[in-house]
Amino acid sequence: MAPPSLATTVSYRYLAGFEFGERAFMTGRLLAGVRDIPAESAGSAPVYRGPAIQAALIVPFLHRLRLTAGYD
Repeated sequence: MAPPSLATTVSYRYLAGFEFGERAFMTGRLLAGVRDIPAESAGSAPVYRGPAIQAALIVPFLHRLRLTAGYD
């Protein structure tokens, strides 16, 4: 078993974006920003500071179906 300091990782995501309503061509949300895993709380994960994207979009497909895409 790993020591507690290596088993715990704290990360932060700072995201902003758009949420598409029912009247829009596609529904869902699209967020982009920065993810930060600082060295002092990285635990067993590598230190990271870079882009972050979170998306959950639904698009109509062939009038009766909906195509759903998600990304985190």
